[in-house]
Parts: sequence; C-alpha cells; structure tokens
Amino acid sequence: MQSQASTPEQIIYLVDDDEALRDSLVWLLESQGFKVEAFASAEAFLRVWRPEFNGCLLLDVRIREEHAFGAIPGSVNIPLEELRSRLGELPHNKAIYVYCAVGLRGYLAVKILSGHGFRNVKNLSGGYKTYSTAIEPIVTRTAATAMDRRMDTDTRLGSKRMKTLRIDACGLQCPGPVMKIKQAIDSITEGERIEIVATDAGFSRDAQAWCDTTGNRLISNSEEKGKYTVIIEKGSSGASTMPLEHDAKGKTLIMFSDDLDKALVTFVLANGAAATGQPVTIFFTFWGLSRPEKGLQ
Repeated sequence: MQSQASTPEQIIYLVDDDEALRDSLVWLLESQGFKVEAFASAEAFLRVWRPEFNGCLLLDVRIREEHAFGAIPGSVNIPLEELRSRLGELPHNKAIYVYCAVGLRGYLAVKILSGHGFRNVKNLSGGYKTYSTAIEPIVTRTAATAMDRRMDTDTRLGSKRMKTLRIDACGLQCPGPVMKIKQAIDSITEGERIEIVATDAGFSRDAQAWCDTTGNRLISNSEEKGKYTVIIEKGSSGASTMPLEHDAKGKTLIMFSDDLDKALVTFVLANGAAATGQPVTIFFTFWGLSRPEKGLQ
C-alpha cells in the first residue's frame, strides 16, 4: 500500500532577546498545541535556517487603496472580489493567514479558499486594525501635550479665517468614517476645513493615510474618552502624493443570491470602493432582491 505524501510539519520559530518573555510565549503556544522553536537573536535563527523550511503566506484581502494606506509587512494583496479568479497565485503547500480591516472579509476569504481545496487557512481576527494599534508608538503625556498645544494653536488660528464643517461618524466602522471624510471634502472648497469625530480606534491613522493619499492636509488629531477627532483642510485637486489605482468608470457589483455571506461581501466591497471616491452601482437579480427583504440578520 502506497502512503500519501504527508503535509509538512508546521513549526513556529520564535525570536526574542528577552528570555522571560520568550519562555512565556513558548509555554503559551505549546499549551495550544503548536510546535515551537525559540531563538535569542535573529542571527541564531539564521544559523539554522534552511530554504526547505516550510513557511506561510500572509494574504491581505482588502481593496488596493486600503492596502496602500497601510499593510502588514510582507503580505500579498489580493482583493476579496478578485480572489476566485486568482487562486492559481496561492500555494497549497503553505499555511495561509488571511486578514482584512477587522475580520469580516477575512472570514469570507477563508470560506472561499477552504471551498477550493486549501486546507491550512486561518483568519487573523481583528485584522489590520488590531495589528496597527498594537504597533503604534507609545507617546508620552508630555510629548502628547506639546503636540496637542501646537495643533490647538494652528486650529484656533485657522478657525478665525475660515468656517469648519463638523461631521459625526461615531458608531461607524472602517471604511465608514473614511467615506464621511470623502463626502465632506467633496462638499467644500480648497482651503476650507472639516472636523470629524469617530469612535473607530483606527480612524486617526486612516485619516492621516487618506490625507497623504489625496493631497489634503491633516490639521489636528486628538482623542478623548474613546472619541477620535481630526480636522482636515482641503488641498488642491492635483496635490495627491500617491494616486489611487482605480478605474474612473467606478465599480459595478451584481447581487445574484440571497445567501447572507454573499450579501455581506457585496456591501462591504461597495462601501470600500465608495470610500476611495469610486462611483458604485449594485444590480440586484430576482434572487438577490430577496435578501434586502429578509434583512441582514
């Protein structure tokens, strides 16, 4: 009887120069059934590394514009809407860790990949929002106070010269607050400002990335009691430092099923595209029309 080829053993290689932290992480991972090999330095790991070591693929299924705003280093970007047509680019012999903004699109991507024969696929719960929050530099209170003072001065001087449009985006999750920014900026003229408040923990970073992408100016950025407030000044239309890569004709989506997962991904993709300024059209077929009637619950 001929034996089948075995799946390469999955090993976590842990590198950290803090012995106590390293030992704690090894204990935690091993308690969850993982095999772990720990190293005190990158040099120590590289001394034993071999090309045949089995690695993994980090897959970002957000849209290209979100990936351009910020991504986990080393990740490959295949937007969820393109995933089915690009399955040939993904390896079957490696673990695939999928992430999106918070987890929903990652969950849908895992279902798609699992349905097409990919056996070792995981969704990184919390997505890029959790990752970006975890790596955010810690700002001391003194530095933060000095920064806030400079921003407040700039804001007060600016408010004397121009009106500020105020927007409430509390309760919205990505890309909702960014959509609000885009809509507000489109409604004002160059040099005018908007003040937008949101409760999404990643909003401040998204606002900065959006300004860098579109050529607008972030005037101030503050947080108080879980609410994040940013003030943005509209720049010139040609000031973008990183042009968005989307078709000027916009995005067209077809909702052809009353399956909840397909309905969710349709609206998530539509919101993401709209947040980057693309016109979006959704066509509902006879079967797709039954989902809005049922609701998304």
